[in-house]
Amino acid sequence: LLLLLLLLLLLLLLLLLLLQVQRIANDLSGAAGDSTQATDRLLWAVNAFGESLAQVFITPLPLLRVAHALGLPHLRNLDEAVGIMRGAMLEVIQERRVALCEGRPVPQDLLGILLTAADEAGQAMTDEELWEDVHDIMGAGEHDIMGAGGYVMAHH
Repeated sequence: LLLLLLLLLLLLLLLLLLLQVQRIANDLSGAAGDSTQATDRLLWAVNAFGESLAQVFITPLPLLRVAHALGLPHLRNLDEAVGIMRGAMLEVIQERRVALCEGRPVPQDLLGILLTAADEAGQAMTDEELWEDVHDIMGAGEHDIMGAGGYVMAHH
């Protein structure tokens, strides 16, 4: 009887662990909560961007143009995801520009440094250039971090 109770307790703990893993997976996939919230929409966009990009990465450009014209779902998702991420980033860029114009400090992160940078002619980067550079660098870094994390988890 004691062994049976211990087995039931172990099964219950396993079930609770599986539910927690599912909650974490939902959070990471953007499936948790109300998807109209800005944070959830941005998380969905980042995940959808990665998934959609993986689906179209090896597709030849002429076929991509045809698929885009046909409005295939993974390309619509890619367009929507980029639009959400771009909109969120452009808001941050504008907030930072206003702070700089008002003499308030801005974080000295990648965006903060790029906002204060200028070329040889003294021309600052446009909002679109900032969005593209930050997006490219963050996207490239995500894969390095994920790869390093996977390596650490597999070897430790």
